[in-house]
Amino acid sequence: MKTWLIIIAFGILVYFGFSALNSSQEPPEPGSYHNEAYGFWIKFPDGWQVDAGIYDDLWSVTANEPYTSGYYGILNIVRVAMEEFPYKVKLDFFQKKMEEYIGDYYEGLRIEDKQDIKIAGKKTKLCTITFYDQKTPVKALWCLLTNGKRGYMIIGITSSDRFDGYRDTFEEAIRSFRLD
Repeated sequence: MKTWLIIIAFGILVYFGFSALNSSQEPPEPGSYHNEAYGFWIKFPDGWQVDAGIYDDLWSVTANEPYTSGYYGILNIVRVAMEEFPYKVKLDFFQKKMEEYIGDYYEGLRIEDKQDIKIAGKKTKLCTITFYDQKTPVKALWCLLTNGKRGYMIIGITSSDRFDGYRDTFEEAIRSFRLD
């Protein structure tokens, strides 16, 4: 009887040991952010500081480049903001809502340079937008997605004079966005 208990216990250990080995995942890629609750993954620029929480009334996760010595202007950031609706939301509706949202906080929103792209397997547009933050001209790369009852705004923002130097960084982050 004692022998059978030892064999069964050994079998259980072997089974769970191999299961644990088989289910192990690769360590996360540096700069990657995964949010299971909101159903997405994004790769932020390496070395940027990541913070999640409520920002301007929307849940968002933001990565910003650490302050550089002597610079106190607009930060260089990549943000994913998510809004949940009580119903399935369409992209056109969500775009109007986000335009109103930006208009409530900032002045002079202009949407330029719309480019058809696919993000997370969904057709959408990658847009360059400009607006003013406390009279400072700001330029951003902006992409909106919807998935069921959720709308996602993925945006890379900097001051207008530095946008060209950050555009590729912003686009790389936006194109890395994935839905679970």
